[in-house]
Amino acid sequence: MVYDSTGRSTIVEWNKDDGNLYFTDGNTSRPSIMTNHPMFIYSKVAPQDLPIEATMIPYNHPYDTFNRYRTLYNFTSSHQGKFSEEDAANAISSVAVNSILEFQGALRPLPMTTLYNVILDLTDKSLKVKRFLKSGPMDNATNESTLVFSPYVTFKMNDSNQ
Repeated sequence: MVYDSTGRSTIVEWNKDDGNLYFTDGNTSRPSIMTNHPMFIYSKVAPQDLPIEATMIPYNHPYDTFNRYRTLYNFTSSHQGKFSEEDAANAISSVAVNSILEFQGALRPLPMTTLYNVILDLTDKSLKVKRFLKSGPMDNATNESTLVFSPYVTFKMNDSNQ
């Protein structure tokens, strides 16, 4: 995903089947959302009409890219006012993956975990990144291990006009 300081964005994707690059422009009136499905195919599909990934991933499985997209869409659509850093972190946390995926062809169940997340501040021209470190203690409510991430590391661009 590529942004500019005015909030305009585009998602750049390479299609391995035809070798082409595809550009999907964002909407400046709302945050752009990108999960793990190709936006150049699904960008014109309403969130409620996105397909179910039943071929490999059970419906509503935490790793289901369309379900994660719908969750972020609903979160950003219902938000009032400017998004804070905490709002962005909460949205990202709501779709973090911490699961074991079993599907045909796999020799054994595969761990699926969010490896990193990024928060951009277009006004401050900064980018904050935190990365997955390890699995933490079990969460009794979900019966899954918690995720342990590094603290955010901030990268800031200098003003090139000075």
